[in-house]
Amino acid sequence: MPTFRCLSRLLWIVLLALGLANCAVMDEAFVADNAAILTPPTTAQETTVEPPRAVAVNHFKRTKQLLTDRQQALVKEVYSAISQQPQDINMMRLTSSVNAIQTYLSSTAPAAIPSMLFLALGDGFFQLQQTNDAVSAWQRSVSANQYNYFAHDRLAQAHRHRGEFVMAEQHYNEAINAWSDFSSGYRNRGILYDLYLGDKARALDDYRQYKQLLTLAGQQTREVDRWIKEMQVAVNMSSR
Repeated sequence: MPTFRCLSRLLWIVLLALGLANCAVMDEAFVADNAAILTPPTTAQETTVEPPRAVAVNHFKRTKQLLTDRQQALVKEVYSAISQQPQDINMMRLTSSVNAIQTYLSSTAPAAIPSMLFLALGDGFFQLQQTNDAVSAWQRSVSANQYNYFAHDRLAQAHRHRGEFVMAEQHYNEAINAWSDFSSGYRNRGILYDLYLGDKARALDDYRQYKQLLTLAGQQTREVDRWIKEMQVAVNMSSR
């Protein structure tokens, strides 16, 4: 049975197992902006305490295909039907919005379909508990743009849930390679190393990176501070 010190990280797993309840907001809010439907996490700012830090290249932001007005409307409709609480999701509306995307895809040339449209389709399928269809849509999302770190993160979580830890690690790596300031990627990969692979040293590295990004973004780090202390103790004990 898991020890008490693992409970806070297990909470993340429980939330994911409930169906990525925050799928529409777990990374960042979706906005009606043709240049960026998905707002990426805030870029880390320089502070007076830390030395100047170079801004990490966001490969997805640089390569993503813009959504047309019609595509934006389809994406927004999916996320409008998804609430932060699973029991509040409007299933009929969500089913209708997912069907609308599928109809659109069947009548559109593949080259004209942005990665973000497939991401939204996958998120809709997942909330409808159609996991296999969700994974297929997320795979199409990364096929359309290999740098879509949101889709890689979703796929990693799906593989982790299936016990496919090698594949999960691969997708977390892809997400972080696409944007090295993707804080959620470090948090989730750290949990994979910590609770599933037993690699406390790598978990410690990821939790430290996660904390740094939270700090630079002006967010509280109390929880990850506790994780770091636990990992440091585990690493010290294993080295004796």
